[in-house]
Amino acid sequence: MNLLKLAADKTIEQKYTIPNFVFDFFDRRGDVHYVKQGYIDAAEKYNRIDMRYDAFDWQNGVGFFGLFEASRVLKDDRYLEFIKEWVEFHIQKGLPAYTVNSTIPYYAILQLYKKYGDDKYYALCDRAAKYIMAEGIRADEGALEHTVLESRNASQIWADTTFMAGIFLAEWGKFTGNIMYLNEAARQILLHYKYLIIFFILL
Repeated sequence: MNLLKLAADKTIEQKYTIPNFVFDFFDRRGDVHYVKQGYIDAAEKYNRIDMRYDAFDWQNGVGFFGLFEASRVLKDDRYLEFIKEWVEFHIQKGLPAYTVNSTIPYYAILQLYKKYGDDKYYALCDRAAKYIMAEGIRADEGALEHTVLESRNASQIWADTTFMAGIFLAEWGKFTGNIMYLNEAARQILLHYKYLIIFFILL
């Protein structure tokens, strides 16, 4: 049995929660979306192992990175269609403020642009990359602070950043041919490596 296919199929078919994807997760009252109790009950039952499809955040970006790789290896566009449905839902709902930690979903959006050529996907990726370069909060020597949607981790440098922002910057730089983004992705890896070494020396 192909375990990659099994995991990818489970993601798009069972969703780890309730059967009908994000559109059944909410009650809409006016302009506000409320999470349905059924979603909460299901998430608690499965110890919240779902990827929180109601949120546009890091866990979805990490999961969809894997799902895109499954699509590429298995040559199955169903997984990309699943990601596209999720992205379109969140575009309509309204995307959250940019943060370092929530940059990784834009990697999936870039893959959608490559597949479908929709200019809005390109524009979203372009803005996310420019945010990281021009507005991403920096700590010592220009290392990106690990900012999240919930709060600011003032002057904190997390190894997670090399995945959450670094992978997208590198992929965007490769796709656009703009060496600035590739250089910044490499610089962040070197800076994070340096401070991890310092941290372990001081332990």
